[in-house]
Amino acid sequence: MCKRLFIYIFYLIFIYIIFNLFIGGAYYVNGSNPYNTENFPEPAYTYGNDHILYRIEDVDIDSSTVYILTQPEPVVHIFEDGDFSKSWGKKGRGPSELTNPRSLGASQNRIVVANMHPNRILWFSPSGTLKAEATLRTGLLTGIEVNSEVVIAQTEQFRGSRVTLTMVSSSESTERLFSFQSGPSVRIEPPAGPNLTLPAPFQSRTVWTLLENRRIARVEEGSREISIIDLHGNLLQTWKIPKRTYRVREEDGRAWIYRQLDPHTVAFGQEDPFQKTRKEALETVDFPDRYPPALEILSDAKQGIWVLRADRKKGQIWTHLCSKHPPRTVSFPPGLRISAFGAKYIAVRDRGKNGIELVKLYNRNQVLKRAE
Repeated sequence: MCKRLFIYIFYLIFIYIIFNLFIGGAYYVNGSNPYNTENFPEPAYTYGNDHILYRIEDVDIDSSTVYILTQPEPVVHIFEDGDFSKSWGKKGRGPSELTNPRSLGASQNRIVVANMHPNRILWFSPSGTLKAEATLRTGLLTGIEVNSEVVIAQTEQFRGSRVTLTMVSSSESTERLFSFQSGPSVRIEPPAGPNLTLPAPFQSRTVWTLLENRRIARVEEGSREISIIDLHGNLLQTWKIPKRTYRVREEDGRAWIYRQLDPHTVAFGQEDPFQKTRKEALETVDFPDRYPPALEILSDAKQGIWVLRADRKKGQIWTHLCSKHPPRTVSFPPGLRISAFGAKYIAVRDRGKNGIELVKLYNRNQVLKRAE
């Protein structure tokens, strides 16, 4: 009897270990555990302690220069080699002025800012001089991606579910590339407080990023492949995303709600206006059991593509795909939101004490060593 009980207990322990290693997502990459963020390298630079950054909208990095876009007073902040360089920007509807900037990209001494309401894309010099401007007359401008060759704008229908990518030039010419379904959404309607419609959390949807040589990487909804296409949609090659997936834990869902309905928000003339909406979301929003193959993809300044595999309370998990080596997975510490993978640094957003917004640069080589 005791022998049978011992075998039964051993069998349960064995099943538990196998489940957590392979099904639960806590697998090991080249002998390292991507869930373990102990001894994660310290950031090379941290911005936001001395030079205040409030309501960060977007971050980009070009070599060792960091560009940070903030609101409500639209400002572009520039840091070079760890030091503050300059900031500029003004709220308004006149030339070079911005009303609701949502995204920026930088490449080869040009800074491109996407402004929503109205849809305007503006090209600036590093000193803030307006060089060119283009207007998109359809849809809602929600973001841009920029490299040394092209600018791609993403627009969404006001009352629809389509997303459109358009190539935009500084001469104001535009070329519609392709469109796709925006994916499911969730409606939050508290008894009192503002109603909100948000992208459904952790659901499969089409994601994309701009690559060099006039190419786009795209993962279609429900797919486990990254399609590399030209600007006309012609398929050039495909990359496989690793099969393993990660569990969505209850704490991950709560963390998502607090990110979407940030208690630090000041809007409508009050602090934390989404308190009641957040409470309703905690009670009504459903989350899937597992993360989809790709929550987001970002281009790598050296080579390859980064895929966001899980967005956990304990930290994001990203996998680097490149033709030169097998997939490499890195788990980042809690609170870090990856913005850009540069050639030398990885730019992330974080919050310091008392909710102060920060941008940190991590040495790329030190971070990648954790996946080797």
